[in-house]
Amino acid sequence: MTDSLIPKDHTSITTAPDFIELCQPIFDYTEIDSCFYGRVYPDNSLFFLDTHQKWHQYLYRDFKFKTQLSGYDLFDIAVEQNKGLFQHAPNEACWFIDDTSQEIIFQQSKEFAINNFINFGEKFSDYIELYGFAFLGKKRTNSYYFSLMELLKKFILYFREKGSAIIAQNEADRIILPSRDAEYLRHVSNLKKQLFINDDNIAKFHDSINLKKYPLIFEGRKKYITAKELQCLQHLSQGYSCKEIANNLGISPRTVEFHLNNSKDKLEAFSKAQLLNIFRDSNLSNIKV
Repeated sequence: MTDSLIPKDHTSITTAPDFIELCQPIFDYTEIDSCFYGRVYPDNSLFFLDTHQKWHQYLYRDFKFKTQLSGYDLFDIAVEQNKGLFQHAPNEACWFIDDTSQEIIFQQSKEFAINNFINFGEKFSDYIELYGFAFLGKKRTNSYYFSLMELLKKFILYFREKGSAIIAQNEADRIILPSRDAEYLRHVSNLKKQLFINDDNIAKFHDSINLKKYPLIFEGRKKYITAKELQCLQHLSQGYSCKEIANNLGISPRTVEFHLNNSKDKLEAFSKAQLLNIFRDSNLSNIKV
């Protein structure tokens, strides 16, 4: 691994032509002009590749990394911000950075004519993997990215397979970031305050909305379940046992079983496994009671 002032023959630069070639289908068939790939590690090291070479060199050579969110903090904020809108699993996230963002990286990227980032992240046991796509010199609404979601996710699968050799080379030549100091921690705290609604207001909102039953929609059908039935289903889908659900909700295990059996009857499920599949595919899987 090297420090953050990289030489011209750094692996991330010498492998850039191969990375650009792998990204060519994106450039040929969409309006996206710039692609990014990176990995961030728990030891505060990283590497990244970018088809926009001036921006890439600026980030490595001149950008103050300690004022930029680490991949781990950025990923956790993205998961919190999205609340399941783009997630298919707890270890995945998708987020936008555009001209409404207070993130430092966007304010700097404007100098390089980079507009409207979309980012994908996935957390593995020993690193976080990041993908980014952007426009150069032109602005498109984020709705354009929505139309490309399936295509971009397929490209990610393609890159993991075809780019494995490039990834291995860069992993062996990672950059070590400065340690996180008090200034960095303040930056993270302030950003969270800008992005998220106050926790007290969230609690007050939920208290003010008193639904006695919830419409659960699956396979084109609508069935109503109670708040307690919904809570039990949510806990069950997160892997809790009936005893653990009972402790969390302040009710008896027998009452938990009662609510789950009621849900099975209402949703015409033959087993808990089928009940879980129905619930996870429904409109209520991410609704807070």
